[in-house]
Amino acid sequence: MKSIGTRFSLVVGAFAIAFSALILYRTWSSTRARVERLTALQAEWALEFDLAIREYAADSIRPEMAKRIGDDEFVVDAMSTSFIARSVFEKVHEQFPDYVIKFPSDNPRNPKNLAGPAELKLLKYFEENPGESKWSGKIEMNGREYLACLSAMRIEQRCLECHGRPEDAPQSLIQRYGNEGSFYRQVGDVAGMDMIAIPMDKVNSELIGEATANVLTSLFGLLLLLGTILVAFRLVVSRRLAAIASYFQ
Repeated sequence: MKSIGTRFSLVVGAFAIAFSALILYRTWSSTRARVERLTALQAEWALEFDLAIREYAADSIRPEMAKRIGDDEFVVDAMSTSFIARSVFEKVHEQFPDYVIKFPSDNPRNPKNLAGPAELKLLKYFEENPGESKWSGKIEMNGREYLACLSAMRIEQRCLECHGRPEDAPQSLIQRYGNEGSFYRQVGDVAGMDMIAIPMDKVNSELIGEATANVLTSLFGLLLLLGTILVAFRLVVSRRLAAIASYFQ
C-alpha cells in the first residue's frame, strides 16, 4: 500500500509543480507586460506635456515678445522653446531625480544636451527616416536600462533665424551662446530630440520582489495541497485497499 501511495503522490506532485510553474510564468509575463505598458504611458504623457509647452511657447509667447522688442533681439528666457521646456522640466526633475529629461543633440548650445552614443544612434535613425517623428523603446545609458520616449526636433523655415547662418541670428543670441552651437541647419534637418526616459531597474526590482512573494506563496500552497492529498489518500484509499488485500489473503 505504501508503494501505491508513494506513486500516487509523485504523480500528483509532478502535475502540481508543472501547473504551478506554468501559472507563475504566465503571471510574471502578464505582470511585466502590464507594468511596462504603464511605464510607457507615463513616459508618453510626460513627452506630450513637454511638446505642449514647446508649442505654446512657439505659437503664443514668442510672437507676443517679438512685438515688444527689436528685430535684432531675442530674449532666450521667454522666446526659446527649448529653454522654456527645460526650465519647467528641471522643476519636475527635482521630484523625479532618476528620470532622464533631456534634449539631446549632436551640436547643442547647452553642453548638458550633448548626445551620448545611444542617443546619437537614435538621431541617425530620425535622419534616415524622415517620415518618423517619434520613437519609444528600451535604451541603455551609463550602464542602466531605460524605457524612453523621443520626439524628433526637425528644422522648419521659421527656425532658420536662430539655427541657420550665425550672421542672420539675433546678436543677443550670439552673445549668449556663441556662433557655433546648433547653427548651419537646413529645413528638415534633425536638430535634436525631446527625450523622456524612465529607469527600468526599480521597475524590475519591484517585479522580482512580487515574483518572489508569489513563488513562496505557491510553494506553501503546493506543500499544503500535497500533504492534504497524501493524508486523504491514506485515510480513504489505503485503508480500503488494505482491507481488500487482507480479504483475498
